[in-house]
Amino acid sequence: MEVVEKDEKGEWKSALDFYEQKVVIYGGSILFHHDNAPVHTARAVTDVLAGYKWELLEHPRYSSDLAPCDFQLFPEMKEHLRGQRFETEEDIIQATKVAIKNLDKCSYVTEFKHWLQRIEKCANNGGCYVE
Repeated sequence: MEVVEKDEKGEWKSALDFYEQKVVIYGGSILFHHDNAPVHTARAVTDVLAGYKWELLEHPRYSSDLAPCDFQLFPEMKEHLRGQRFETEEDIIQATKVAIKNLDKCSYVTEFKHWLQRIEKCANNGGCYVE
């Protein structure tokens, strides 16, 4: 799990900082998928991503329902963290790390297969997705 940290001024690091770290950590051969949120489609971000040797996977416009995190990760995280109160950011980070560590890893293989099926269904419907 990667945690976006604050810089020396106490400001959250940008998506560009995160991408730069990934290139250093993982090297060149990466399949990269993200939704069409403004933080991901900003000119500065798209310019940086264009310079990497990553294969960028398209995300159909207005299709947040095709994001794999929406189908499994986020609901499971909500369930694990529901009802808890946190005193500090570090408490939240630690609770999130524990929740992720306790996730059923095998179910994610199944979920990503389902995600590929949803993407294919969307492509076969000319970009329109129907559940």
